[in-house]
Amino acid sequence: MSKKKENARYNEAVRELFKEELFFTDLYGEDEFDILHKLCAKLKDKGYIDDAFAQSVETRERLSSTCFIKRVAIPHAIGETVSKSFISMITYQRPQKWGNEEVDLVILFGISYAERKNFRLIFNQIVAFFN
Repeated sequence: MSKKKENARYNEAVRELFKEELFFTDLYGEDEFDILHKLCAKLKDKGYIDDAFAQSVETRERLSSTCFIKRVAIPHAIGETVSKSFISMITYQRPQKWGNEEVDLVILFGISYAERKNFRLIFNQIVAFFN
């Protein structure tokens, strides 16, 4: 795929996934699991996820930390439990503990199985941006 087509596909996918109602500030917690629980509760209330998705995100985080970019955590799960694909973000005025690290930004992906190709494309672009 040409770079121009890849960029156009990326831009279209991002526009479809980012919604203002999914951006939060200063959603603090005791640790990453408390934050994920609070964030997932908000997303469930808005109809984006169900309990199975929340559990999947927590399970993934317990396997290994998703804070592999300095000061950014990118928790995620891919599955058919996502009602609507989305990207949700939390920004912090002061650093939040995330495993053995501290973060200023959390980006949670919820991508349906049918749209998994978009996940890899967007995930790779975000990782590249922060590296």
